[in-house]
Amino acid sequence: MLVAGSFPVEVESWLQTSGVRCVSFLELEGYLLSNAEITAEGGVYLLLHHLQRTLSGAKVLVIGYGRIGRFIAGKLGDFGGGCHRKRPKKGAAGGAEHPRLPCPENGNL
Repeated sequence: MLVAGSFPVEVESWLQTSGVRCVSFLELEGYLLSNAEITAEGGVYLLLHHLQRTLSGAKVLVIGYGRIGRFIAGKLGDFGGGCHRKRPKKGAAGGAEHPRLPCPENGNL
């Protein structure tokens, strides 16, 4: 078994014909969601560390609203902060609804 982020099609095909099972973790939605949540927590930590005030009542603009942006928006909401965002472009990463991703109906949390 060979694990990587992704494989070029011709390399994966060659490996499979040689009997090697290929696992591309960038195609595993569970991995991508876990990674996005961890990344969002790190982003909120940095915001808290460098912000000179509390997040309660703060207005924050999240640029990019894929997997990571949605988790950041949800975590900011947990702290009582407001978040303005734009819907992702059709086909953008994380654009589909998913039960683990916070997704408010309007542009504000």
